[in-house]
Amino acid sequence: MTLDLGVSVNTLQEQWESLPEDVKIWQQQLAEAMQEQALADQRLTLAEAKASVAIRKNPQDFGFPKVTEDTVKALVTVQPEVEKALDDLVKAKNNVTALKAVVEALDVKRSALKYLSELTLVGFTATLPAGVKKRSES
Repeated sequence: MTLDLGVSVNTLQEQWESLPEDVKIWQQQLAEAMQEQALADQRLTLAEAKASVAIRKNPQDFGFPKVTEDTVKALVTVQPEVEKALDDLVKAKNNVTALKAVVEALDVKRSALKYLSELTLVGFTATLPAGVKKRSES
């Protein structure tokens, strides 16, 4: 889904009308991403526990006649299922971070719309001084 974070006096009403739905959509996506992050964290814990049990049960399968706690910890982190679960957790955290940024950007847009509305209500208009270009024209 694309999101327009721009603010324009020409489309002020439409932007105000669409803002609540935009916030709702992105908040829902954030909630789902946070749930997926929690599940990924649980999958990592489970993968680590299963790997730890397997290592302790049959240390010879991992090249050790006996294992110490440090050896178990080290071996657990390099098990493929643990590495995959950790990778999934990192991706889930990244997704949550990105969606939080979108939600925060929508809050900034809300503030910008509020101030632009107030300025419009008091009749404020502005033009750029001669020779100054808009950012989009630079």
